Amino acid sequence: MKQNEKLQSIEKANEIIVKQHLDMLDQIKSISILQGDIAKQIVNQHEETDQLYKALGLKKDLSYYSFNLYNEEGH
Repeated sequence: MKQNEKLQSIEKANEIIVKQHLDMLDQIKSISILQGDIAKQIVNQHEETDQLYKALGLKKDLSYYSFNLYNEEGH
């Protein structure tokens, strides 16, 4: 009888552990999705800020700095 009770107790503990493990995996997945969303928001805000700086004339577009050296005088 005692052996059967111990076995049932172990099975219940295993069920709890499995459930907790599955819950933890769901939480990790949610955190990963949240991190991805935060990263997207950061990129979007950076792009919007960059466009605002360019529109206000506080920052030049990278094409402003690029030129063809061979088209310059003396070449």
